[in-house]
Amino acid sequence: MKNKICTISYTSLGETFLSWSLYFLHGETEYLKINDKQVNYHKLPDNPVSGINAHGYKKGYIVGSTGFLKSLDIINSQPNQSRIYSVQPTGMRMSTVAKILYNKPADSELLTPEELKNILDFTYEDVNKIPKICCEQNVNLIYMVDNNIHNYYYRPRTILKNLKTDKHPDTILDTLIERVKWNFPGLDKKFNNFSTIWDLREGLAMGMDATSTQTPGMDYKLPHYYLEATSLWFDGCYTLRNIMNYCGLTINNDRWDTWKNIYYEWQETAHLKRLRLTRNIDHVCKSILNSWNHDLTQYNLDIIDEAFIQHILIYKYDTTIKGYNLDRFPKNTRDFHNLIEPSFYEELVTRK
Repeated sequence: MKNKICTISYTSLGETFLSWSLYFLHGETEYLKINDKQVNYHKLPDNPVSGINAHGYKKGYIVGSTGFLKSLDIINSQPNQSRIYSVQPTGMRMSTVAKILYNKPADSELLTPEELKNILDFTYEDVNKIPKICCEQNVNLIYMVDNNIHNYYYRPRTILKNLKTDKHPDTILDTLIERVKWNFPGLDKKFNNFSTIWDLREGLAMGMDATSTQTPGMDYKLPHYYLEATSLWFDGCYTLRNIMNYCGLTINNDRWDTWKNIYYEWQETAHLKRLRLTRNIDHVCKSILNSWNHDLTQYNLDIIDEAFIQHILIYKYDTTIKGYNLDRFPKNTRDFHNLIEPSFYEELVTRK
């Protein structure tokens, strides 16, 4: 058994739940948490699912290839080398790389587009050192990719402060609003400062980023387990058995049924809802345009979902919604026939 396991992922794909699952299914009751400032053993939670993710399990945060090497030194110094150790190194922080390359803070107002690209390239290159380290130090590498997950990715997964502003959002919606306002200066002014639900919906529809994502590649010649993340999301029982086998780990069968119930809870909480609209979005838009019968209540739409529908109508179908005084979208697409009109917007002014 190779007792060290490293998972690399560039986006929020489920590596926290995966790490907890490896410990839980192997029969562990505690885990080693490694951070920059502390190294401690913690009790493994019976269920990591919390809110919209699995962050009831407080994994450590290891930054970059240098941080990964330090974590391996710590693991190798532990007295019990028969247990497993799971780590999930992240890319270097933009602020750190900006300081290294340009001796500047990571503020896009101070960095040129070329400098920002160089910062991201530096981060990817540093992360891509990790597979070679895993090969040299006998570490099981799991490489999580999102090549097939999101046709569209429009809703922030977590509440995050925009790197370039002082305001800290309180909700996912606030996170999206601040992101849109920063990317498109003055957009909120064009829509009445987002003061009404219909102005906010239309402004978000114009300014949100709903592009698909794709994980940068690595050196696939090196030993690794290739984990396309939807296989964990939708075929987790089969996938976890394969991963455990790849890592040389034995599953504690007394925990298997308990793990499956927790997996189904995590699956519903973290992933299923947010994909129900995206996988049907083109049919939803065509149903609106053609007054077809399609029930929208199945998606439990909120303001972000409604803005996403309007976003696709604007940018893909050159159509928009007459949103004035419209607090909520109709419950069925057949009822939009008096609410659509040709798109008429001017090109957005992006931040330089």
